[in-house]
Amino acid sequence: MIITLTTSKEPVYSEDANARRLGIGVGAFTPERLRYGGSI
Repeated sequence: MIITLTTSKEPVYSEDANARRLGIGVGAFTPERLRYGGSI
């Protein structure tokens, strides 16, 4: 399980997507704000 709460402009997590991994991201209120990078 990955939970991120941020207003970062850079990805804070960049592992590839995985069907066995739950990702919850909160805090991006504009398209410029990022939580996840990679293939997520």
